[in-house]
Amino acid sequence: MLVFRITKQKYIRDMSGESVWLYPGRWNAHNTPVIYTSESLALAAWEIAVRIDPINFPENLAYVKIKIPDDSIQVFSKTGIKASVIQQNISISAGMDFIKKGKFIALKVPSVVIPESFNFMLNPYHNAYSSKVKIIDINPFRYDNRTSLW
Repeated sequence: MLVFRITKQKYIRDMSGESVWLYPGRWNAHNTPVIYTSESLALAAWEIAVRIDPINFPENLAYVKIKIPDDSIQVFSKTGIKASVIQQNISISAGMDFIKKGKFIALKVPSVVIPESFNFMLNPYHNAYSSKVKIIDINPFRYDNRTSLW
């Protein structure tokens, strides 16, 4: 399966999860490295867009296309429920459980931004992560600043 990630160009090859290590996310606790990816480049763009200043879109972004093994994806058990109604303590607990068990490389979770779509949290601690997760393509990414998203 192919997944996508958008980040600053200087971090685009970093597959260690260190860039989110210091910050808790919807699915990870503080001091837990993970890589957040999306099922499409469009969803990855929206996931970033809701977190940045719509007037001053960053110009130093890039996207990476990543191949993950289809047979190492755990599906969050409550995917029928929209992520926006899942309490963050429940999602962090599920994400941390996924990391600690280490059975799968990726956790498929519902997007809050586009509830009918999915994000994939990658576990850099998985024993096959470095051999099975592959960067396929890297390209610059630029938001079209002719219009505001809001």
